Amino acid sequence: HSNLGSIYLQLGDYLKAENEFKSGIRAKSSQPTNHFNLGTLLAFQGRNLEAKKSYEKAEGLYKNYWWGYQVPPELYINKARLLLKLGLYEEAESSIRNYLKTIPKSGLGHFVLAEIFAATGKYKQALHEYNQVGNEPKLKAKSHNNRALIFIKQKSFNRALEELHQATTIFPNLIDAHYNLGNLLIQTNGDPIKSRGHLEKALKLATSQEVANRIKHTLNALP
Repeated sequence: HSNLGSIYLQLGDYLKAENEFKSGIRAKSSQPTNHFNLGTLLAFQGRNLEAKKSYEKAEGLYKNYWWGYQVPPELYINKARLLLKLGLYEEAESSIRNYLKTIPKSGLGHFVLAEIFAATGKYKQALHEYNQVGNEPKLKAKSHNNRALIFIKQKSFNRALEELHQATTIFPNLIDAHYNLGNLLIQTNGDPIKSRGHLEKALKLATSQEVANRIKHTLNALP
């Protein structure tokens, strides 16, 4: 059931995937894999509270039964991201720290921990963790973008501009960085031509009408 469910999940047939995982749970409820996979499916669909329940069930089964293998690190990071979305920051931090114990040099692990710190106003720790994400271009650019958002909150606009310039240089297709840079240049009376350039680039990268409308609204504010 677990393997078939995973195939349906990859094919985007969520209903069949969910049915397979649930059939697997009914057949052997003490096997953690189906609970874990069901949690991942539910989280992907935005059914966050149901996903939390499935992840917790899986984690409990991995820990309380001897399956011959440890809790998969992916369970800890998936659960941490879910708890972050739900605003359960203490639990999210505990889960991501468990993940980082297993994979200490995971850039994504440090990125998630930084997001948790940023969400709880621990900006110094967040800035530090964003620096630990490694050199994968997209993740590194996202970190620079998120560091910029912290500097904007602290009214350190020059540092924010530096971070956003780095983000757009490292990964030129990061929509958030172009939008934030264009917006910040407007707010700090920077070069309106550069601002327009970044906003137009963001508009080209927009994948939803809602985002496109927001960018157009900002572009209309330019002289």
